[in-house]
Amino acid sequence: MAYKSGKVFGGKKYGVTHIQWIIRNVVYIGKVSYGGQIYNGQNKAIIDENTFKEAQEKLKLNRVERKVTKNKDCTGLLSKLIHCKACNTLMFHTYTMKKGRHKYRYYVCSNAQKRGYSSCPTRSVNAQAIEDATVDCLRKILTDNRKRSHNSNKQESEAIQSPVWNTLYTEEKRRILKALVKEVDYDASNRKLGITLNGGDLRLEFEINLKQVRPLNKWHKEIEIERESTIRKNLILATQLQKLLEKEGVEMKQAAGWIGLSYARLSQILMLNFLSTEIKESILSLDNKKLSPISDNSLRKIAAEVDWQKQQLMWQALISPLNQTK
Repeated sequence: MAYKSGKVFGGKKYGVTHIQWIIRNVVYIGKVSYGGQIYNGQNKAIIDENTFKEAQEKLKLNRVERKVTKNKDCTGLLSKLIHCKACNTLMFHTYTMKKGRHKYRYYVCSNAQKRGYSSCPTRSVNAQAIEDATVDCLRKILTDNRKRSHNSNKQESEAIQSPVWNTLYTEEKRRILKALVKEVDYDASNRKLGITLNGGDLRLEFEINLKQVRPLNKWHKEIEIERESTIRKNLILATQLQKLLEKEGVEMKQAAGWIGLSYARLSQILMLNFLSTEIKESILSLDNKKLSPISDNSLRKIAAEVDWQKQQLMWQALISPLNQTK
């Protein structure tokens, strides 16, 4: 069927939702639904009520209860950004567990999920692989744009090309990507990744081979990083930032803009570089449970002391009660 405008209506395969709606529709048993109530209709029934009831019972038995929190701790970097090019539909982020320990993340084509995998050439792709490929391709784009001085999101562009990128939390990485990218699309049939930048319709295409960049255990490592104590992550971040400031000649305000922190907060984190070598080694080696009660403020007070021997005494006084707890 086609409208006067030329737009075609219909001609597509029924999805799971459509079929369920048909099975639940009381019109087929000669009734109508209005205002939440069922009334006898003037239309003739084409299905007897017993068959209709049996169908409803089977739907209830086959129903799978979805847990709202399933993806709460597993957010995709490209969620709400990546599309299946072949089907022109959004790809959603999900995961599977192997042996109850290893989490494998995927982006699945919405069309393939609704109408069957045979309807889509892309179907699903490894999440970490497509995310890494997207970041690599985006860096190439931004490098060219920087040479042409055509970049409206300078801070975000510098952040994604900086070594600081690997130290950022997933939420901050997502914020930076959304500031730079309007849409990402992928077609598995020709291995083409498309990136459309914000601020226009410029779309650049890259040929990628996901099998070459597929790190199966990387997400498991990222989960472990997220579980690390705040002061240990801040110490690592302080070390990385200090290298950038000294060797790369990056300015403080510039670095603060990259990672989405205020100048004052960045200064507080950098203070951790003044801790003694022994205290730094202790922070890196202690168990997370012992580090978690230590506040960022108490650690900065130790870092403010210029005498390393006094620092060590303050540190021992801080962790001694923690060592006594089992």
